[in-house]
Amino acid sequence: MRKLPFDLTDRFADWRHHVVWSFDSDAPTYLFERAGQRRYVKVGPAGRSIPDEAQRLRWAAAWLPVPEVVEYGSDGDSDWLMTLPLPGVDATAHAWATEDPRRLVIALAEGLRAFHEAVPVSECPFDFTAPTALAQARARVAAGLVDPARDFHPEHAGLTAEAAVQRLLATAPPLGREVVCHGDYCLPNVFLAEGRVSGYLDLGRVAIADPWWDLAVGSWSCEWNLGTGFGALFLSGYGASIDEERLAWYRLLYDLS
Repeated sequence: MRKLPFDLTDRFADWRHHVVWSFDSDAPTYLFERAGQRRYVKVGPAGRSIPDEAQRLRWAAAWLPVPEVVEYGSDGDSDWLMTLPLPGVDATAHAWATEDPRRLVIALAEGLRAFHEAVPVSECPFDFTAPTALAQARARVAAGLVDPARDFHPEHAGLTAEAAVQRLLATAPPLGREVVCHGDYCLPNVFLAEGRVSGYLDLGRVAIADPWWDLAVGSWSCEWNLGTGFGALFLSGYGASIDEERLAWYRLLYDLS
């Protein structure tokens, strides 16, 4: 588990802290608490993803309910990003996840549509349209950053990283409309309060893209977390008809990203 940099533990010595999320042990998230105050601190290897997230969060705050950045820093070995909490709870912890999953899925779909409608494409400086996405995937594979055994979902089992890139190149769908996408629209990254989406977390991939980049991942997440059939309900709740070609393409792209 990656430890907190000394600069943080020194300056926040009178705050209690513990790990609250560690999908990747090299990039855990800590909760800092003191006298009713709460702050979240994401830690990761220097120069990897946290600088991008800090930049995007500050930019997106003009249009979207996202965590307020308190500070971003680095000690050369680790980067950190400290933010204030979002209102509500993440979708995996919401009561609807077990009591009324259909209602939850519709709320998530409406939350994604609101995200896509909130930000003018002309104002977004970040790009993840298909040509850029393909170039990034090829570069990651060439640099040895993709491990199919670790990164690929069962749908893509048996593919090598190189074969996955070739499949993307051979099956790229026609260019569609463009919106500002979240980039990782899954249940843990969406917060709800009073029955509606109240905020969006983990915006390190925010960029201009085909809306199917989010639709493919969001519907996939509904299937993983809630069960068969909920992905189709998510697409319907958003107002999209099922497009198997784009679903398959963007899900493979997700595993390569």
